[in-house]
Amino acid sequence: MFDLRRPCIVTSYDSANRRTLFFNQADKAKHPDRNYLVRDVARATSAAPTYFKPTSFDIAWSDNKPKKPFKTPSLIDGGVFANNPALSAYAEARTLDFGQIESPGDIAFPSAKDMMVLSIGTGTVRQPYPYSSTENWGQLKWVQPVIDIMMSGNSETVDYQLRQIFRVSKNEGSYHRIQIALNEEDSGMDNVSPENLKNLHQLGLDYIQKNQVQLKTIIDQIIGKSAAVSS
Repeated sequence: MFDLRRPCIVTSYDSANRRTLFFNQADKAKHPDRNYLVRDVARATSAAPTYFKPTSFDIAWSDNKPKKPFKTPSLIDGGVFANNPALSAYAEARTLDFGQIESPGDIAFPSAKDMMVLSIGTGTVRQPYPYSSTENWGQLKWVQPVIDIMMSGNSETVDYQLRQIFRVSKNEGSYHRIQIALNEEDSGMDNVSPENLKNLHQLGLDYIQKNQVQLKTIIDQIIGKSAAVSS
């Protein structure tokens, strides 16, 4: 992790010890024992329940000295608690001294007024659950809908929170969220049929065509900020 060229955090969840995990490239300064292999971190953050098995490797809890040893970690997809990790990235960026990380003169410990955030979702399915269908549902009927609602609700809440943060900082034009609504397309990770892949590809092309102004604004901001840093 410490060989990565840019600061980053990667989420995972330890279901054995019931703890959130943030694998952090910036830990090299204070926690040299957390220099995990990128392949292990990638496996941990992508271990989506029901799709992939959990993974496990030794975790250094140097900031926590438990009375009893931790159980062997069982690491699963960080999306179970941070389905939209943009707020986690924002919080992390606020702790960084970019004057040390990048080049002298960069902003140390930036706030929303100093940032641009581009948050890219993986598509959302707006499955309705009307009262007429749900009024007599029991526990079994509610299991899948509740998971669906909690996951999408988490993403929407983070989007709302960041919009408010940037609005109050008078920099709302520097926060962007791209989240495409899926209609006929299937969001299931295991649906790799040629028809579904074609539909998803076409959906992306349609979004680009219909949102030229927004995408040009994002590109201009990225190029402008990059040029300012390099100069």
